[in-house]
Amino acid sequence: MKTYISGLVMAFLLLTNYLADAQDMTLTPTVKDFSTLKVSSGVQVFLTQGETESVRIEARGFDKDDIIASVDGGELKLSIRLQGWLGRDRADRHTSRYVKAYLTAKRLTDITVTSGAQLTGEGTFKADRLAVHSKSGAEITLDIAATDVELSAGAGATANVEGSAQTVTANASGGATVRANSLKATTCQADASSGATVRVYADNELFLRASTGGSISHSGPGRVVSRKTSLGGSAN
Repeated sequence: MKTYISGLVMAFLLLTNYLADAQDMTLTPTVKDFSTLKVSSGVQVFLTQGETESVRIEARGFDKDDIIASVDGGELKLSIRLQGWLGRDRADRHTSRYVKAYLTAKRLTDITVTSGAQLTGEGTFKADRLAVHSKSGAEITLDIAATDVELSAGAGATANVEGSAQTVTANASGGATVRANSLKATTCQADASSGATVRVYADNELFLRASTGGSISHSGPGRVVSRKTSLGGSAN
């Protein structure tokens, strides 16, 4: 009987600990005076442009101290501390763990998303110049209206960008993908290498370079001014 009761107590304690770890949590840290954004470690960001700067974080299965939301030198960093993933034998315990950040920004000049993180734009984001970088399995989906746009994706990451721009530079490498054929550009320069894929659009001029199995496809009435391919690359 003692063994049976002890087993029930142990099961109850384990269940209590599990539920405590799995509880939902909402944070509203103060963020201001940032113009660049860096997202990493599996965080999911939903980006809106507005007249204020704010972030609301919804999390499950993490401690408050596991979550990073801080501004340093004009850069807003949204991430999860390494011990949050690996500490206290919790790494594989909850398949439903997540950190979601609902971010409002006045302006951004650079967005970098890496390490399996995701960023989704809600509405059109307007900027003069905007650099968008997706790395290491990350995924970005954005609708933008800008003058000059720089897009890059590497190491299996994806960047899906639509909208309008005067000039676009798109680079992909390491099996990554840049889908910008719905980004209406006046002039576009595209570079794909190492098995990566780039899709672009231009009204006036295109400059294309593909190497080592990289692939570029283009659409729109733009004229191909330069087309360079090597080592199995293709630009069509």
